[in-house]
Amino acid sequence: MKRALFGVIWFFALTLFGLIGAGAVVGFTVDNKVPAVNFADGYAKGRAAGEEFRRNYGGVIVLGALALSIAGTVAGVLPGTRRRRDFADELA
Repeated sequence: MKRALFGVIWFFALTLFGLIGAGAVVGFTVDNKVPAVNFADGYAKGRAAGEEFRRNYGGVIVLGALALSIAGTVAGVLPGTRRRRDFADELA
């Protein structure tokens, strides 16, 4: 039960960091073609680019985070998901 809970926590963490990281990259690169004149213009362009990115790739990031969290939990490689006997065998 503890492993499953940690798997869910890792799913949310991977999703959050994936979306934030991708959003940061999109936000920093949106102004390359036509620079913003003022803050409001830059904000509007960044928001539009972020929403378009989320529509196009948000599902891929969520499914990727789901796959990584399930695989990492089953394999026990994510922190908090290792089985106790694996840890005891490693010490021996």
